Amino acid sequence: MKKILSAITALSLLFSVAVTPVNATELQSSTDTDTVDTTTTTSTDTTPTYTTPDDTESPIVPSIITGGTWIKSSGKWYYKTTTGNYIKGFAKISGTTYYFDLTGRMLTGWQLIYKTWFYFASSGAMRTGWQKISKKWYYFDQTGKMLTGVQTIGSAIYVLNTSGAMATGWKQVDGNWYYLTGSGAAKRQTWYKSGKTWYYFDNDGVMATGLQQIGDKGEYYYFASSGAMRTGWQKIDGEWYFFKSSGANGMGWIKSGGKDYCLDGQGMMLHDTVVDGYILGSDGLIKGREQEA
Repeated sequence: MKKILSAITALSLLFSVAVTPVNATELQSSTDTDTVDTTTTTSTDTTPTYTTPDDTESPIVPSIITGGTWIKSSGKWYYKTTTGNYIKGFAKISGTTYYFDLTGRMLTGWQLIYKTWFYFASSGAMRTGWQKISKKWYYFDQTGKMLTGVQTIGSAIYVLNTSGAMATGWKQVDGNWYYLTGSGAAKRQTWYKSGKTWYYFDNDGVMATGLQQIGDKGEYYYFASSGAMRTGWQKIDGEWYFFKSSGANGMGWIKSGGKDYCLDGQGMMLHDTVVDGYILGSDGLIKGREQEA
């Protein structure tokens, strides 16, 4: 009897340890030291037959469990309710969410449940928020689901690979390019210089291409399909535009190559028209003066 009481006391201490969530705006390593290869569908001590219940569309709503007893059998943990039944599926016990397979066994590590990845600490506690696992950062929503793709977390935008691992550096998603800093946050509404080339990223973190109006002054810039900012003469949709060395569009009368040209408000060269009494040809050059009536 003394041995049983000692085991129960030790178990109570094990599961009374508070789990400190990771702040979404400040990445901190999870205190859990267990590491599991994310390419596997279960943790090392889980039988695949029991990882996913039959209902693959069930919502993640853990049962609230009050009373009951933790039981350890053959090195595995189970939870027996006051009615004598063993818990299966998601369950919240003393404020912490756990997952039990169809045999009632508490699972740990990576688990594929309802076609979604979850991660459980060595204590069995389900992880949420930012977690550092095997030297990589992952993000789990409030229900414990691992997120992938482009995600707005806090005030920042992140790209999470299909494996769930947070991306850094250049990353293309659905045809859009992002640049992710060392913290994983995407550059937004800002210029970025790589080598001698300038790039611009919009409020969604997407790299700009084509003709774009940027800044409070409403100036236009032109970016190649690679995202590189262009200067000088550029042909866009069959029309010629001129961009200054800063990248901003020229406007009004300019001199280029010793010749005069006139540009509209977006930097497009005017042609086949009359401006300030000057007749402009198809090449944009002055062909003469308009005759006064």
